[in-house]
Parts: sequence; C-alpha cells; structure tokens
Amino acid sequence: MKTQNWPLLAKLLAMVAHQRLQQVHRAAFCLDGNEENLIIAIFGNDDYSSSDRLQSEIDSYREQLKGTGNDELGFAMSPDGATWVLVTRPNLERNQTLSAKVFQLEMLKSLLDEIVCGQPSAFTLDQYEASRTITEYYPAK
Repeated sequence: MKTQNWPLLAKLLAMVAHQRLQQVHRAAFCLDGNEENLIIAIFGNDDYSSSDRLQSEIDSYREQLKGTGNDELGFAMSPDGATWVLVTRPNLERNQTLSAKVFQLEMLKSLLDEIVCGQPSAFTLDQYEASRTITEYYPAK
C-alpha cells in the first residue's frame, strides 16, 4: 500500500466508519498485511470530540504506540467529531532478530486489544496464546 497522505486516508476512514460502522464501538484492522509494510487502522465510534476523558485516553494510547516502536501515520476524526481513526505501522526494521520482531508484534497486539476492548491485556494469556509456536507467528515462505 503506497500512500503519501496518511492523514487524508485517516480522515476518509473516519467518515466511512462513522457512516457505515456506527454499530461498532471500537475496532482495529489491517489495511496492508505484507511483512514489509504492515499498516493498521484503529477506530472508535465513541463521540471523541465531546469527551475530554476520552481524548486523554486516546492520546495516552497514541503515546504508548509510539513508545513501543510504532509509527503514527495519521489521525483524524469524522466531520462531526464523533468517530476517530488512527493509522499506525510497526517499525520492524529497528529489530535485528526474529524474536525481537515477534516481541514487538505481540506488544502491538496487546495494546490493540487494550484500545479496542478497554481492558488491559498485557499479562493475560489464553490457553491458545500460551502454546503458539514460532512458526505460527512467522510462517515459512
């Protein structure tokens, strides 16, 4: 996925999420999933512009994403300010080993779970996650 105007893409996604996905409170999805260019969009239909508490919560998540090695590509709201969208990309080139990349992706997954669900998930592993092998994280080509 090649684009130079990530804030515009975030704005368009915010309008689509507001118009077509109002029944979804929050969600995260992959815009481009190839290994070299993993792009993730996170959105929320929770009346962003009218809640200082919510704005502070989302700002905190944005800082956590940056702090864990992810680049913020764009952030925007729908025209009425009710829906917000954040477009991010993990900076995996900074990692020298496969295990470092896997660790960064697991940290990102945990933070995305926390953003979408509103519940801390960093220290909770279900039975399946605890037993995944490295090939499930990084399948052979």
